[in-house]
Amino acid sequence: MNPKQKTRTYALWTYDVWGNARDGFNVNDRYLQGEVLIICKRKVFNANTPMEFTTYEPTDRQLSRVAGFAGVSWEGQEGDYTAELTRNGYPVGELIEIDRPEVKS
Repeated sequence: MNPKQKTRTYALWTYDVWGNARDGFNVNDRYLQGEVLIICKRKVFNANTPMEFTTYEPTDRQLSRVAGFAGVSWEGQEGDYTAELTRNGYPVGELIEIDRPEVKS
C-alpha cells in the first residue's frame, strides 16, 4: 500500500531576465535561492484497472506558496516546474526536485 503523502525536496531558482513583453523575454541567468519542502498528497489514476498508477505531485498553489510567487502560472511535471507571470509571460523561476528515487534508473 502506498503512503497517503510524501515529502518532496526542491531547489528553488529565480531568474535574471532580459527583454520585454513586446519583444520577448530571455533568461540571462538563474540563481539558487535554497531548498524548499512540499508535502504532496497521493493521487490514484485509473483506479481498479490494470493501468492503475499513483503519483505524488504538488499543486500549483503549493508551488506558488513555497516559492513566494504570486500571479504566476506553472508548467511542468515529474519534479521540474517553471513559473511565469500570468499577465505577460515574464519568466520568474523554477522548482527542480532534488531527489526523486522512483524515476532513477
